[in-house]
Amino acid sequence: MREAINLVAATVAVGIACWLGWLAVEMNTKEEKVEQVPPKQPSPPPPEPQIPRFRVNHPDLSAYQQAPPEVVLSRPLPRDMKMAMNRQIQLFTTIMGMDSPDDPTEKFQQDLNGLRNAFPEVHEARGHGYWRSSYRSYKTINGVVYYSYYYPIYRSTNEQMVDDFRHTVKNAQLDEVDFVIRNLGFKKESWVKRLENQPAGYTSDVQQRADRAFLSELSHYIGAWQNLKEQIETWHSENPDKEMAKTQWALFEKNELPNLNAYIGANTTDRWQISEDQVVEAKIPNRSTLYLRFNIAGRELHFPLQPAWHAKMPAAIIELPPLERRKEIQVDDHNPL
Repeated sequence: MREAINLVAATVAVGIACWLGWLAVEMNTKEEKVEQVPPKQPSPPPPEPQIPRFRVNHPDLSAYQQAPPEVVLSRPLPRDMKMAMNRQIQLFTTIMGMDSPDDPTEKFQQDLNGLRNAFPEVHEARGHGYWRSSYRSYKTINGVVYYSYYYPIYRSTNEQMVDDFRHTVKNAQLDEVDFVIRNLGFKKESWVKRLENQPAGYTSDVQQRADRAFLSELSHYIGAWQNLKEQIETWHSENPDKEMAKTQWALFEKNELPNLNAYIGANTTDRWQISEDQVVEAKIPNRSTLYLRFNIAGRELHFPLQPAWHAKMPAAIIELPPLERRKEIQVDDHNPL
């Protein structure tokens, strides 16, 4: 009996020992599983807002600059200041050799040749004369019989007048355009007065109509010469030679440049430095009026940052795409690579 009890007790003890061993193994397994759970990573900070970047394109004036250029925010120019700005750009680009306009002499010469060939044509006029004759007859009440009839009259423009005008333009040159205009105008007035003083008559009336038709067309012809003169003068005013531009710049710098700089400076609300790679990092308002401020040879000069302002001074500001954020690389200390 005792042996049976001992056997049962031993069996129970072995079972309890096995159960405790299994329980210990399970606990260790759970602890290992818990240890294998990676810790929760903190959320990355929000990306910092990027400052807009702009590329500033302008002619290279580094050889003459005494200070880095700036982008200036100011107000639009009124009409008189726009004229001064255009004047500044024209003179500056000529003096700096930034402008090489095509010589229009050949075109002007072609226009002049066309005007000489377009001389007004001779005009013709038609009319009629009235002729009446009489003789005495005893068969009429008053004793006089009248015979009358009309006859046609054809007249062309006075050849002397046509030759007088044609001689003025026959051998005209480009440097004589102003002389041609004044001479044609003077002769026209002279011939108009001569026609006004002619006696009336059937033949003279027809002749005057032909002459006046020619003079009327001549007025348009003189206008074409005046148009050519204006084109030549405009080109020379916009494209002065270098020595003339220097003389004109001295007057501009004395009379107009101070007012232009004062207006832009008084209305400046912000400014930004341009880096060496011609980039500006700033929050520049949209549709703003921007200028480039240079310090060249001791002079403060402003130029519009608008490509369409003037073809001789191409300056523009262009927004660049945002820079890509650098990705942080996680380094594993246990990785030998």
